[in-house]
Amino acid sequence: MTEARPPADSHPKPVAHGPKARYNAAVDGQQTRLLKQLDNPGYTPGRRDLKALCQLLLTADRATAKRVEKAWLRVDPQVIAAQSSVLIQQLEEAEPRAQARLCRTYGRLANKNPDFAKTLCTPLLAVLGSDDTQAQRHAYAALGKLGEHTPVSQLVAHAQASTAASNLKTFVETLGKCGDQAALVWLEQLAIDKARDPETHRVWQRATLMLRRTLARTPQQAEPPQLDTTVSAALPVILMCRAGLEELVVQSCNTLGLEATTARRGEVLVHVNGRLDRLYGLRNILEFAVELPLAEGDLATAVAASLQAATWLQNPSKPTRVRVCFAHRPGRQRAKLWDLAAVVEAIDGLTNDPSQSEWEVRIDPERERQLVVPRGFLDPRFGYRKADVPAASHPTIAATLAQLAVEPTATGRVWDPFVGSGLELVEAGLRAKNVHLHGTDLQANALQAAAQNLQAAGLRSRTTLAQADACEAQPAKVNTIITNPPMGRRVNRGDVGPLLEQFLDNAKRVLPVGGQLWWISPLPVRTHKYAYANKWKVVMTQAIDMGGFEGEIQGLVRQ
Repeated sequence: MTEARPPADSHPKPVAHGPKARYNAAVDGQQTRLLKQLDNPGYTPGRRDLKALCQLLLTADRATAKRVEKAWLRVDPQVIAAQSSVLIQQLEEAEPRAQARLCRTYGRLANKNPDFAKTLCTPLLAVLGSDDTQAQRHAYAALGKLGEHTPVSQLVAHAQASTAASNLKTFVETLGKCGDQAALVWLEQLAIDKARDPETHRVWQRATLMLRRTLARTPQQAEPPQLDTTVSAALPVILMCRAGLEELVVQSCNTLGLEATTARRGEVLVHVNGRLDRLYGLRNILEFAVELPLAEGDLATAVAASLQAATWLQNPSKPTRVRVCFAHRPGRQRAKLWDLAAVVEAIDGLTNDPSQSEWEVRIDPERERQLVVPRGFLDPRFGYRKADVPAASHPTIAATLAQLAVEPTATGRVWDPFVGSGLELVEAGLRAKNVHLHGTDLQANALQAAAQNLQAAGLRSRTTLAQADACEAQPAKVNTIITNPPMGRRVNRGDVGPLLEQFLDNAKRVLPVGGQLWWISPLPVRTHKYAYANKWKVVMTQAIDMGGFEGEIQGLVRQ
């Protein structure tokens, strides 16, 4: 009788012995663990994972390699800097084809890690001198991401001497981002046939444009310049504000002698003749923009025509720097924006520069218009804002409350019971020169921020601040309360209804008959009903966009 034999695969496999075998087994196990964690957004590789990540990057297929690169970008920069010698050793010992992957990954890491970048120059230059064109290409691109450690002159020399046509696009793209005057000369001398190589021609156009504007930049000033643009004809200007404040902005325009009309939600139209900076006298607008028409048809042609006609925007002695963007277009429009940037560059007196732009040109094809917004100039309105706290008022909202609550000739004492960073008190004090300001808050850091802002505004000498509960404090001689209370979103999360009602009861005890309370209610129906039931006179209600949710300005008079 024949004895049954076990299946062939049941025989025990030989077990490797020795330090090298144990090391390889450990690395294999670590790589297996890393593969399982790559797609976990909470996974952050640590110092002990770096060698295994390198090996995994070198041996994985293309799809997995991209996942590994994403994991690399989550490594703490301090870990990368501390392990830079290990990473460089991996680069030096890798085969040329594997070096290409490491160069690409290291370049992305260096772009966000200056300490790592300064150690990479020499090893990347060594790869650049290899015979493998793919490794050269990725080393060249990585060298362009080393910031101040980028060897620009060596990159230019390599591009000039190289005969590898397959790397030309990388040379052009890299030098467009980090090149110097010599790089610009080389780029301008290139003869790239658009018909034969449209992609390289496109990259060349962009690189040349980028490098020209970079070399034309001047050191940024410590403080932005003042807007001194003067227009000789009555130009249409759009005043942008929080939705709900349109009529109040129109009233503010009337005080400046400007006739204004509500254009649409969040916009007021006014015609300006003279200096544009007079519009900074409107403290309740977010920004303003000169409106230019946009003809139908080819977008680039229409943009060029309207900008060429805007002679007030052009500066013959020094090109005006503008940034072109779309106002409302969803999705990415990079190709169209590059075409529009080239259009701007072709206009005398203008140059496209998104980094140091003086004006922003927002193209709005749906409304057949362009909005030219001052961007690089000093806005003198809210320079006092030196400190902030969570959920603090936007200064234009604070200015609106002050506009409603106090007249320029007002006297007496203004109290902000939820003072926060103090913007309502500042705006009230700037508007009325003879009022005394009083602020209370439960948080010490809020009182410190308010003190800093009031000091910067020159109002600290007529202000008192105290740590107190708004529902219990009893400051004397208060005839006006102005405040932006907790909305129940970022602070005092939850139902703030009871808090607001308790405060209304206390405000009635503090104010004399005829005293006023101006605030923004996050629960307008509830507070309106409660105020009416408790004999407050409601003199105004106005819904207002608070940036993602709606509140209501309420004006109440103590009866």
